[in-house]
Amino acid sequence: MSDDNSYDYALFFESAIDLMSFMDYKINHEEKSLNKCILVSMSGFRINIVKHMMKTHKGRLQPVICVDNGKAGHSFMKTLEREKIRYITCLPDEKFYDWNEQLMSVKQGRRPIDRLLMRGSPDYEALAKKMQANIENKKNE
Repeated sequence: MSDDNSYDYALFFESAIDLMSFMDYKINHEEKSLNKCILVSMSGFRINIVKHMMKTHKGRLQPVICVDNGKAGHSFMKTLEREKIRYITCLPDEKFYDWNEQLMSVKQGRRPIDRLLMRGSPDYEALAKKMQANIENKKNE
C-alpha cells in the first residue's frame, strides 16, 4: 500500500455496494484508473467520516462525494456546504438512482425506463397502462 502522499482524492460512498459498483463501472466500463484515490464507505451519511479523513490526511486530499441521486444524498451535500466543507461530486448519471443501478443497466443492457417500473414511481400505473395499450394496438394492426 502506498503512503498517503500518493493519493489525490478521497471518494465517499453511502454504502459498500455503491463503492464496489462504482469501482466495477469505472474500471471495467469506462476504463478509468482509481490509483490516486482512497475509496471510503460511510455506511450512511456520516459527515464525521468525511471530517476525520480530511483531518487525518491534513487537507491533502480532495473530497469527492459519490452518493445516490436521491433526496438524502442531496441533503447530505447541503450539510457539507453548511459545514463549509469544500468538495466535488461524482454522481451516477441522473437517469439512475445509484451506482449499482447504473452498473446493472450497463451489464444487463437495460434502458432508463426500466428504473421507473422497478422503483414503482408515481407514474408506474399510467406508464404500465400506456405500454399495455401500445401492445394491444400492435396486435390489432
